[in-house]
Amino acid sequence: MRNTKNLLFFIKERFPLHILTFTTLSSVLASAVVSGESYSVWQVIIAFAIVTFFLFHIRAIDERRDFVNDSRLHPQRPVQQGLVSVKTLLIISVSGILISLGLAFFSSIPALLIA
Repeated sequence: MRNTKNLLFFIKERFPLHILTFTTLSSVLASAVVSGESYSVWQVIIAFAIVTFFLFHIRAIDERRDFVNDSRLHPQRPVQQGLVSVKTLLIISVSGILISLGLAFFSSIPALLIA
């Protein structure tokens, strides 16, 4: 339970889904419109999930890359406080990428293309 609470704190502080939902969904919908193709609601939802997983992957890589500098300059951040480890973030990140590939494969290639 504590790990879940810490991960939710990390998400709130470093990966704000309440903001990312609007920007990511806007990008996915705009891409769908610009492509000129017709997509089902499920394909749009899947594309949204894929983009969200990709953005989390970028966040996890950034946490790893900047760990030393952030420890010195931003000791209040969740990873620097030891609430969530970089290893945990990378495991979640790789899992998300694998889920994304599966979703894209099983839902059809256009879901991957609009993401």
